[in-house]
Amino acid sequence: VRLTAEGEAMHRLPLHPRLARVLLSAGGGARAAAVCAVLGEGWRPAASGDAPTTDSDVLSAADRLREAPPGVRSAARELEGLAADPSARVGSGAVRPIHGRGQATTSDPGDDRLLRALLAGFPDRVARRREPGSSRLVLSSGTGAILGRESGVRGGELLLALEVTGGVAGTASEPIVRVASRVEREWLEGVRTEVVHRFDDASGSVRAVAQDAYDRLLLGERPIPPDPEEAARLLAEAVER
Repeated sequence: VRLTAEGEAMHRLPLHPRLARVLLSAGGGARAAAVCAVLGEGWRPAASGDAPTTDSDVLSAADRLREAPPGVRSAARELEGLAADPSARVGSGAVRPIHGRGQATTSDPGDDRLLRALLAGFPDRVARRREPGSSRLVLSSGTGAILGRESGVRGGELLLALEVTGGVAGTASEPIVRVASRVEREWLEGVRTEVVHRFDDASGSVRAVAQDAYDRLLLGERPIPPDPEEAARLLAEAVER
């Protein structure tokens, strides 16, 4: 088995593969390096009460890097230098930046680029709010969770659950998402659509919906005309019952 060009570039960085993917997808830069240092070192700014509203708890922490312990700041500087090193192949074309066309750059990416880079590194951590503005979530694994008060990610339907704690198997206790980051639905890759037919007892008819799902996470469904053959089968079963 041989590494891809992207894998080779990630291998050259002294980072967990997830963080290497984030750094390279963002195209490097001081802010992307700070994001990876914050995640890698597990540092969070001191806070009291509810956190201020933000699109990403990680970006907010990275923007307060000057408050971090010296080790975290040192890690950020080291990662910024490594990302700018041609041997890391950032900007060489080996890894295409997440924002789209052209070469990667070592200039600081905008918020959306960093948010999408976080998704590239943690594609299995997508969660959906059960209701708009709610702190009750459904994780991509299909299990429930609660967005903690320490997270400032208040808006958006989807988010990344970057730090999840608690939750005891076999109990009613749900995990708590303590660090989150906003995700837009159009950023998701691998969304699949499945058509589901159901017999509706109340109306005595067959109804069909198209369900969009990401991993085990149901993103939504919409009514569509039922397939005649499938409708006939379900109606026949209903008559037999």
